[in-house]
Amino acid sequence: SRTAANILEFTNKVVIYYDTAKKVKPLQIEVKEKTALLISLKKNLADTEANIEKLEAMLIDLNKNREIREKELAAHSAKYDQMQRRLNAANRLIGGLEETQKSWKKDSQELKVAMNKLIGDCLLCASFLTYVGPFNYEYRMKMIYNDWYKDLLETTLNCTENLTVQMRLTDEVEKSAWASEGLPNDELSIQNGILTTRAVRFPYCIDPQMQAVRWIKVKEASNGLDLLSFKKPGYSNKLLGAIQYGKPVLFEAVDEQLDPLIDPILDKSYTIEAGQKLFRVGEQEIYWVDTFKLYMTTIIANPKLTPETMNRTIVINFNVTMQGLKEQLLNEVVAFERPELEQERKKLISQTSENKKKLKVQEDTLLKGLTNTTGPLFNNLQL
Repeated sequence: SRTAANILEFTNKVVIYYDTAKKVKPLQIEVKEKTALLISLKKNLADTEANIEKLEAMLIDLNKNREIREKELAAHSAKYDQMQRRLNAANRLIGGLEETQKSWKKDSQELKVAMNKLIGDCLLCASFLTYVGPFNYEYRMKMIYNDWYKDLLETTLNCTENLTVQMRLTDEVEKSAWASEGLPNDELSIQNGILTTRAVRFPYCIDPQMQAVRWIKVKEASNGLDLLSFKKPGYSNKLLGAIQYGKPVLFEAVDEQLDPLIDPILDKSYTIEAGQKLFRVGEQEIYWVDTFKLYMTTIIANPKLTPETMNRTIVINFNVTMQGLKEQLLNEVVAFERPELEQERKKLISQTSENKKKLKVQEDTLLKGLTNTTGPLFNNLQL
């Protein structure tokens, strides 16, 4: 019947509902649990993210602090290195000064004594530079030490005991350099070297053995020495060029009479304008450079020079003495018989000269540094 059919349909629907509810109910429970778990996990995630943000902020702060500390460490390391360098420099400076203290004290005492005797020493040296050039070795020694020096001792002017002109007008470094350039090492040659380099007037060298020529050529080779002759036309242009560019010039084998054309040059007839030295040649003016040097040599053993030449130049007698000749002949014999010894001798002379130059430069640099340094000495790394 229809009623039974409806009941059956209802019953089937209930059974289906029951089966469905039986399956859905666990799922609903699971959904509730998962939802609760999700909510819990979201809360944990939020807490974790909040912790991460805090940790990131802390990390940023730590990185900033690390950078600051690294900078401080670098500054302290640099300061330490600087202090270490200063300590090492101070130790080296103290050690170096201890080595030179005795010699400087001795030099200081000698300088104090020398200052009281400077006037007499300068008078004797000035007389030497002015008057003794033309004379031979024996007459020079008589003039300087038997006459002038004794006269000084009898006056109120103080002068150094056992004074020699080499003591005041040259030093060991320069003498070694001259020897390496070929100038003999006897006293006459040293005197002639002093006269050639220290005199105010240009030198006229009496040089029959050509010692002065050989020495000057080696000495001035690095400065661009020009070799000229009064007998060759056009020498005047080269001479004027040497004046303008500050180069040395050597006239070899000159006669007793000099060319009047060079008289203004020998007289150094230049004018000074705005701090510059100007030399007039006709209508033309050229600059006079102080490094210009003029040398003249003659092979005439006893030239008859005019008063004008004697007045305009410093006449220097390079005639060889017996003692100087002995030394030179000995060197020639050694060079011929034992060339390796002569080569070694020249090498040692050159090395000695170079070492003395370096020592002089180092001493001057040290004294200059000690004098001019402001603040702590160990800050001057060059010193």
